[in-house]
Amino acid sequence: MGNDNNSKGLLDNILERFYQTSRYVHTAYIAFILALIFALVSGSDNITNKTLIVCLLFCSLPSLLTFMSLDYIVAIEQKRPGSFSRGVSRILGYVPSIVGIILLIGSYSWIASIIFVLLTVTWMFTIPYVLKKGCSPNSQI
Repeated sequence: MGNDNNSKGLLDNILERFYQTSRYVHTAYIAFILALIFALVSGSDNITNKTLIVCLLFCSLPSLLTFMSLDYIVAIEQKRPGSFSRGVSRILGYVPSIVGIILLIGSYSWIASIIFVLLTVTWMFTIPYVLKKGCSPNSQI
């Protein structure tokens, strides 16, 4: 009986550390988006679609901040693996900001923009797979 409590406490500790690390990553991403906005607003005007890029980046900020709050509340406080509102806020936060970054890269090089899209899609599917496989006891990753 005591062993179950120890393993549950260890699992809760690992889960909390994972979400704390995730929070740092999301905070860094928001800081990166803010830095891009500042650079675009204060920079030169020879970037194509500059207004659209800034608009997409600005519009993603509320959803990114909401996702950070919901991520902690749903995962740590409520101990649920996910929620609809958390998923919607993640999509509404990341999709416009990534599209803005793609447009920004595309204003300099379309080849780099295409490579960025391919790598983003690849890693968006690879990282959850590795995390899921890494949590199983018999994983070889």
